[in-house]
Amino acid sequence: MKIGVGLLEVRAANEKEAREQGYKEGFMQGYERAKIKYRVTYTCRVCGKMVEVDSPQEKEAIKKFMMEAGWKLGECIDREE
Repeated sequence: MKIGVGLLEVRAANEKEAREQGYKEGFMQGYERAKIKYRVTYTCRVCGKMVEVDSPQEKEAIKKFMMEAGWKLGECIDREE
């Protein structure tokens, strides 16, 4: 009976480990997909590399620039303000 209980404990530990690994892998796949879909990037004027906007300072600077420049959605350009 002790051997059976020991085998069940090993099996339960293996199943828990497999679930945790599956969760981590699924989480990372979802994270990477969301990052690709929702990240904001721009091209460097000097080297041409893509730069990801990720700091609060960059986000605030871009927001300020877009507001000052009067950027609008393509479908809103002809609308009255």
